[in-house]
Amino acid sequence: MKKKNTEHIINYDIYIFSRMEKIFLALVIAGFAVVFSFVFYNNVISFFIFLIPGPVYIKYFRKIFILRRKEKLLEQFREFLVSLSAQLSSGYSMEYGLLEVLPEMRQMYGMDGYICKEIMIMLNRLSLNIKIEDTLKDFGNRSGIYEIKLFSEVISVSKRTGGDMINIIKKTSETISRKFEVNREIKEIINAKKYEYMVMCCMPEVIVLYMRFTAGDLMGALYNSLMGRVVVTICLIIYFFAVIIGLKMTEIKY
Repeated sequence: MKKKNTEHIINYDIYIFSRMEKIFLALVIAGFAVVFSFVFYNNVISFFIFLIPGPVYIKYFRKIFILRRKEKLLEQFREFLVSLSAQLSSGYSMEYGLLEVLPEMRQMYGMDGYICKEIMIMLNRLSLNIKIEDTLKDFGNRSGIYEIKLFSEVISVSKRTGGDMINIIKKTSETISRKFEVNREIKEIINAKKYEYMVMCCMPEVIVLYMRFTAGDLMGALYNSLMGRVVVTICLIIYFFAVIIGLKMTEIKY
């Protein structure tokens, strides 16, 4: 019975790739290795060298998946608070309000929606006489999202002191909505620059390929001499650092 209650619990700071995602990542990493080995070193050995940092690539992609999942969770949590606030304003208790909110969340996000799974966990634990504040605290810790953690802490204090939960939920919903608006404005500002950044990231490969097809004899010095390979390696190191800095600058955390 215990296994049944916990099998759908998600730690949002941990992401496990599905089989299809693993295949996709393997193809992407292999594709990067093929392109860089062909463009900059033109030999098979370099292909396997570029595969060595594979775990770093996987770690980066896992970070992206985690951030996107948290973004979806926070958006769903915002809608959940709006609906729950309406139920509490109608006179329902916190526990009964969850029962009323669940169908609405399922209609919006489907059975696999993150917030739907979390509401089911809350209801299951309430049926086991576990306090709602303890369940919310666990949810906040697993989510890794500041707003959800803060909300769970405020609800816990409110339950002990008899605070106005309806007002607390409304304020939390407004705070999350403002954060979404700010993030949307930031995304709109950096989207154009992000596109330029992606184009610039592809330009070194394009230029080298163009030179290979139009001035093959000139480029041969890069592939057939020690000095040429040293120059290419130094340029690649600078290039990778520039890419990392660009990714850091365009990253939005949750």
